[in-house]
Amino acid sequence: MEAVLEMIPEIKQARISSSPHPLLGQVIEGEIVLHEGETVDVEDVLSYCKKRLSAFKAPQRLTIVKSLPMTGVGKCKGIKRLIGLYVNTLIR
Repeated sequence: MEAVLEMIPEIKQARISSSPHPLLGQVIEGEIVLHEGETVDVEDVLSYCKKRLSAFKAPQRLTIVKSLPMTGVGKCKGIKRLIGLYVNTLIR
């Protein structure tokens, strides 16, 4: 999912995670870091994702951030939450 977001030239880095939702349980959301001096329309990015990903994989929300939290080995923090969401969906 991050790879689809990072195919957009203006996006430098992306992270996908989940957040609580009162009806669905959880929804997928994304955070993106843009290249210096670039801008994007969030609605256009969400539309781009919906065209290239299955409906349940496309982020419902997207936030532009200055940087993403990284682990000591240079990986984005937070991916375990999404893996848990996916595994719980398969088990149900």
